[in-house]
Amino acid sequence: VTRLIPAERVTVVLIDRERGGFVYKAGFGVKLAKGAFVSFRDTSATEVIQSGMPQFISDIALEKDRLPLEMALLDEGYHAHIRVPLTSEGEIAGLFNVGSKKVDAFVHEHLAVLERLAAQTSVALKNASLVTELKDMFLGTITTLSSAIDAKSPWTAGHSKRVTRYALDIGKEMGLHVKDLKDLEIAGLLHDTGKLGTYQSILDKSYKLTEKETKVLRLHPAKGAEILSPIKQMREIIPAIRHHHEFYNGEGYSDGLKGEEIPLMARILCVADSVDAMSAARPYRKGKPMNVIIAELKRCSGTQFDPKVADVFVKMAEGGKL
Repeated sequence: VTRLIPAERVTVVLIDRERGGFVYKAGFGVKLAKGAFVSFRDTSATEVIQSGMPQFISDIALEKDRLPLEMALLDEGYHAHIRVPLTSEGEIAGLFNVGSKKVDAFVHEHLAVLERLAAQTSVALKNASLVTELKDMFLGTITTLSSAIDAKSPWTAGHSKRVTRYALDIGKEMGLHVKDLKDLEIAGLLHDTGKLGTYQSILDKSYKLTEKETKVLRLHPAKGAEILSPIKQMREIIPAIRHHHEFYNGEGYSDGLKGEEIPLMARILCVADSVDAMSAARPYRKGKPMNVIIAELKRCSGTQFDPKVADVFVKMAEGGKL
């Protein structure tokens, strides 16, 4: 914008109709912090929404009945400004604003340029909105599927959500990037997907499983990976689901991977899943208290669990961070 228009202030604000105002999303040249909210009643920018037309002001100082936002802009030394509506699906979704500390800084050619830029920005807003809607729908579907998985057995209600919470706590403490944390969240919610293909009688059994039943149950990580494999968005997550029961010493399942051959997300889920399994009550045993779980993690560190991951959880638990 500043290459095309002599502006010292450029901002994009989006409309929050529920709260009745504007949210500052991007730009420079103002003292407002990103995410700041300005009520409709505190700015003349509301006129742009009401009329659907741009606002072109040569000098704010000459305007009568100045509202709080315009008073603040004037205090910061701004005089001229242009406001152009941003539309999405035929509705004004926000405003594109430019300002200058010079009186009469803008001409109508500048308005025409800004309107063209606003049209491009409106397309970007629409695309961003669609992406957000798809992400929300995707996560909503995953959460529903996760609840359906846990509902397969009366003993596992809320299991996947608790495992996900533990896993995310570990991941954040280990400094995982935002993208990896999002993948870990999805993997946690879906780590037991394979139980959808496990006999109900095994999942509902109220006493210890036989050796044969245990073998059937141990197929669930591979089954989960198979169920999710046609979904393109799951490709980076499937290894965590397939290998969340691998042991650090190579004696786990599905593939007997060892040490750092096991994906990091799977090693994190292994600890998180085991913690919740130990803490949950079963008909044949009571849930274990955290001090006993911590002792078990320490005992099995390096055999069942990745020592680094187990140590992170233990330190958080002992430090009261969970």
